[in-house]
Amino acid sequence: GHFTVLDSDPYAYYGFHSRVSQQVVNRWVPKLHNIRRQLSRKSLVKLSQKPRTTIVEIVLDKEGYFQKANIIKSSEFDYLDQAAIEPFKEASPLLNPPEGMVDENDQVRFKVGFYLSWNPQKVILR
Repeated sequence: GHFTVLDSDPYAYYGFHSRVSQQVVNRWVPKLHNIRRQLSRKSLVKLSQKPRTTIVEIVLDKEGYFQKANIIKSSEFDYLDQAAIEPFKEASPLLNPPEGMVDENDQVRFKVGFYLSWNPQKVILR
């Protein structure tokens, strides 16, 4: 799978986005492995029929503590959408959000895309 920060200036906030990416991906990938182990063969085939994308808006307070997540685009599988959100809760606080990202409500908002494409043969043959 791939993780991409969307809708933010990647150069101006590179350090922050890089730290977030490392903290989140290191939690997201094991969740995907757990999902794969828990699903039936039939569910794995259905999941593997096409690439799955989840886009979420993450909302932090100005200190970097997780406040909420809004699903902008669903993967069509709730457990994949939740697997995209949970790493932000677990990694909280995401320290030192840049002042330029803090809005008038003292919140930091950014969108993140999670892209997953599973090969059914590789997944089923575990």
